[in-house]
Amino acid sequence: MKRTLVVVLLVCGLFFAGGSVSAHHSTVMYVQDSKTVTGKVVKFEWTNPHAHIYIETTDEKGDKVVWDCEMMSLNHLRSYGWTSKTVKVGEAISATGRYARNGEPALIANRVKLADGREIAS
Repeated sequence: MKRTLVVVLLVCGLFFAGGSVSAHHSTVMYVQDSKTVTGKVVKFEWTNPHAHIYIETTDEKGDKVVWDCEMMSLNHLRSYGWTSKTVKVGEAISATGRYARNGEPALIANRVKLADGREIAS
């Protein structure tokens, strides 16, 4: 009886642990190379599961492009000194990270240079 209970509990534990690990999305949609995007903040979303900064830039044709810069979870960002007020709409900033493989204006940022000149992990 004890052996059966142990096996059932072990299988249940593995089932629940596997579900939480596979729930997080992959970053395979981003290339391994880094890119830096510089422009004006048009939107800052301080939301779970990841914060986003939307940066308006100008492409080589002179057209305006808004980049979606995905960052880490709010808990990680707080540990680096971020708050919901770190970035403000209208500020000029730079975000560096891995950009989207499909050509969309999106990157997963690992570092941001703020309007005041500070660089912090993202």
